[in-house]
This record gives sequence, structure tokens and C-alpha cells, in this order.
Amino acid sequence: MKLIFDGDAEDATRTLFDLVRGELNIVGWEEKSMVQKDIENKLTRFLTTKMLRPEAKLKALELIDVLKRNKDA
Repeated sequence: MKLIFDGDAEDATRTLFDLVRGELNIVGWEEKSMVQKDIENKLTRFLTTKMLRPEAKLKALELIDVLKRNKDA
């Protein structure tokens, strides 16, 4: 996130979590493809403010993977 948003990484991270908070509160979101797609779309839309859409989509998928691995943190 620091590489993408430079000095605004902390604010960007908060914004990303605010965008997907509702989806992350859904029980079993990590197994529900529609919920994951909603998360992906929201993250991609936000990330396209700083990168091209194909790159943003890949980064969104990476972030979803990180969220899945750290869901209990």
C-alpha cells in the first residue's frame, strides 16, 4: 500500500476497510463467491484512482487473499 499510495497509505488502508466492512461482517464471507466478488469490485474501483484497471484488479485479488489469511487477526 505504501508503494501505491505513497504518504497516504494509512488513510487508504482505512478507506479500504471502511468500503468492505459490511462484507467482512458476513459470516463465512471467505467461502461465498458473490461476497468476494463484491469485495473485489469495491477494492478495484478504489484502487483505480492510483493505477490502471488490470493492475487494480490483480491487487484487489491479492488483498482478498491477505484478508482471508488474516481473518482472525
